[in-house]
Amino acid sequence: MFPAYERVVLREAGFKRPVVIFGPLADISRERLAADYATAYEVARNEGTVSGQKSNRKGVIRLNTIKDIIEKDKHAVLDITPTAVQKLNYAQLYPIVVFLDPQSKAVVKDLRMRLACTEPEKKKKPGKLYDRAVKMQRGYSHVFNRYNSFKFW
Repeated sequence: MFPAYERVVLREAGFKRPVVIFGPLADISRERLAADYATAYEVARNEGTVSGQKSNRKGVIRLNTIKDIIEKDKHAVLDITPTAVQKLNYAQLYPIVVFLDPQSKAVVKDLRMRLACTEPEKKKKPGKLYDRAVKMQRGYSHVFNRYNSFKFW
């Protein structure tokens, strides 16, 4: 149980905090961040199997995986849902949450064509990614704030 009121004190984390990126270019951004700055960032891979079978739950990453990356003195770059961000806050890992705010479907399409390295990344439907990002911004804006939301064009 937590007390009803608690004094808020600004403190340093003392460890490399996990990084979560949302938006239509999040998949590309995660991979590029880990590839271009491998000494500081590492992608925490999703749990691929459960009891020898394929996992159909997207975004399942064990806390031990994140903590192992933190012990390497790196930021864990995560592909998780907004509700999982709230669970990380509860676990006192306090992720850095970045939202890449899309300007339009055309901009998303153009940037994905220029930045994507592989064909499957290029073929993702920009309109669907844009709509999903707009919905996420409406429903989960409390997870990220205006200071860590970036507009791109």
